[in-house]
Amino acid sequence: MIPQDPTRQLQSMPTAGPPTVGQLRQLIIETELDPQRRERLFEPFWGPRALVVRKLTDAVLRFVVSEWKSLQGARVLDYGCGSMPYYRILSSAGAYVIGADIGPNQKAHIQISDQGGLPIANESFDYVVSFQVLEHVATPHVYLIEANRILKPNGKLFLTTHGTWPYHPTPGDYHRWTKDGLIYEMKKAGFDICSIDSILNEYSAALQLFVMTGDYRRVWRRCRKLVHLVTNLIIWALEQRRGPSPQLPAILCVLGIKI
Repeated sequence: MIPQDPTRQLQSMPTAGPPTVGQLRQLIIETELDPQRRERLFEPFWGPRALVVRKLTDAVLRFVVSEWKSLQGARVLDYGCGSMPYYRILSSAGAYVIGADIGPNQKAHIQISDQGGLPIANESFDYVVSFQVLEHVATPHVYLIEANRILKPNGKLFLTTHGTWPYHPTPGDYHRWTKDGLIYEMKKAGFDICSIDSILNEYSAALQLFVMTGDYRRVWRRCRKLVHLVTNLIIWALEQRRGPSPQLPAILCVLGIKI
């Protein structure tokens, strides 16, 4: 059952208008005390995914700042919530965040059925957010259609998923997307695309894929921290390259509106 009393929410950030990304990042640094969430949001530079994690956190912060006024008092479903690492980012704007996940998850309020359905009435939410979930969904179209169903008219879906990334079944790992492919899937499910952004270009994403695959297979176990520090420095340099927007980055971030 969906909780009706938003007592778990943070008090919204007291500002005359939307905060800057820097102000919101500082608020989260000061208020997020869960070590698992902190690492997910702000991984140290010698961590295996440091630049990807930091850029993804910034993308979520930019989304919240851009939707600041609309998020105040809004009902937001975190669809495939896991540990809900962006809970405080969203709730800082005054949003009422509800988590949905498969199987037992103490942080989730709602359990997703084995068929991918949600026990939620039509047009119940203002926003659906989905962070690194779509690649783990066997039938993405069903997932996106369900997100569309529970959104109110003109409701928005903010979704991030992988373009180039190592294989990581949790419990399954089924898909990767190009920019055009993800836009096609979302339009087919009834969304108009407001914006789409990418994290890491093809060169740095390919290097990240190579090094993290070696990490998963314990190739660098004797010098792991050094390998990742050097890798992140090289990725930082590669990210200075100017060129066309990548079709196959490490992560794609897309904002869609229900048609």
